Amino acid sequence: MAGLGLWLVATALVAVLAVRRLHDVGYSGWYALLLLVPFLNGVLLLLLLLQPSYPRCTRHGHKVGWQPVA
Repeated sequence: MAGLGLWLVATALVAVLAVRRLHDVGYSGWYALLLLVPFLNGVLLLLLLLQPSYPRCTRHGHKVGWQPVA
């Protein structure tokens, strides 16, 4: 039973991080549902990780990209 709880927590964390990353590159967070498709999820995750962030404000209202510390 503890294994199921750990799996649920890990899945929730990956989903949150995937949605944040999708927002960073300018896509809707709903695309994170594609990570549930077997065999396709590994390819999609790799493509998501390889895309660069752009230092701009997204439509979600937060600034992404590298910010120098003043």
